[in-house]
Amino acid sequence: MSPGTGYIDTMIELEGEVHHPYLDQAKVPTIGIGSTAYENGNHVTMNDPDIDHNRSIDLLLNKTMANQRLLNHYFPDGKLTQNQNDALLEFIYNIGAGGFQASSVLRLALVNPNDPAIRQAFLMWDKIHVDGQLVFNQALYNRRVKTGNNYFS
Repeated sequence: MSPGTGYIDTMIELEGEVHHPYLDQAKVPTIGIGSTAYENGNHVTMNDPDIDHNRSIDLLLNKTMANQRLLNHYFPDGKLTQNQNDALLEFIYNIGAGGFQASSVLRLALVNPNDPAIRQAFLMWDKIHVDGQLVFNQALYNRRVKTGNNYFS
C-alpha cells in the first residue's frame, strides 16, 4: 500500500507548514510539515535555512515512506483500507515508529483492523513531555480524535 492522495493535505492541516525553523509544542526544532530531521538523519536546528513548499513535501514523504514500509510489514495482505492506512501513517509520523510498535493501536489493528476500541487507543496518546513530565495536551487530544475519525471514515 502507499499513502493516499489526501494524506499530504491532512498532514498540512494537522502539522501546519512553516518554511523556517520553529519550536513545536514540545520545544523541539521543527521545519516544513512537522519535520524534526532531514533525510540524512541530522536534526533540525533553529539556525537552519528556510525551505520552500516542495522541500516541505519532500521531507514529509521521505519520512512517510519509511513509515509506509513499516505498515506494509505488519499488514502485507492489504487488510487496511486506504483511510486506515493514511490515519496510521499520520499517527506513526507524530509518535514515531517505536511508539507505534509498542501501542495498543497496533496490537488491536493486527487482530481486527475494524475493532472500535482502536478509536479509544488513539486517545491514549494525548500527552507531551514538559520539563520531564507527561502533561495532557488539548491539541494532541483533538488530533487523536481527528485521526480516529479518519481511520473509521
